[in-house]
Parts: sequence; C-alpha cells; structure tokens
Amino acid sequence: MKISDYCVIVGQDTDILEQMVRSALESGWELSGGVSVWSDGDRTRYAQAMVKHEETSPKKESIKKAKP
Repeated sequence: MKISDYCVIVGQDTDILEQMVRSALESGWELSGGVSVWSDGDRTRYAQAMVKHEETSPKKESIKKAKP
C-alpha cells in the first residue's frame, strides 16, 4: 500500500500523547515506528509518527470455468 499522508504527533507527556494517538487511530491513521523521546530544555517531549495509506480496490482475480 502506498502512503498517502504522514504526520508527527507531539505531546508534553505520555498521557497527552496517548490521547492524541488514540484519536488519530480512530480517524484511520496508523502507527509508523516507535515513540521518540527528547529533552527540550527542562521539559521532556514525546512524539509518534503516523501514516495514512491510499485506499486501493482489490485486484480482480480471473475466475476459471470448470470443464464439463
């Protein structure tokens, strides 16, 4: 599947990040990789990359007729 959209969700703590990620998952986004953590001065930040995939129609498979 081809990726059609990408975003990074950033939260001030794990509870906020979790709420934001759950909301994104309910909206059709998917996780991409793990959580990133870094220090921003005296604060810690948490981030999660998210992707959406293009919707593609399933390939039609040829139907073979049985021989009588």
